[in-house]
Amino acid sequence: MLHQRTPDLLEIFQEDESCICFSGVDELAEKIDRTLADEAGRVRIAARGQELVEQAHSWDHRARTILDHYLASRSS
Repeated sequence: MLHQRTPDLLEIFQEDESCICFSGVDELAEKIDRTLADEAGRVRIAARGQELVEQAHSWDHRARTILDHYLASRSS
């Protein structure tokens, strides 16, 4: 994943381990060039990012969290 660097994103993903981040157009272009030139790194980062999403951040996980909060609030 290539994504604008934000605090929320970095709460879930670790930069250069499970995602690639940028802050501006110049950094974005540099990251694209570097990522395209490093197939092994690109594959490693993509695999780790996918692993994190599958473990706890899929739509299913999010829907379950919302439902759990809803059910908990109704029983209070």
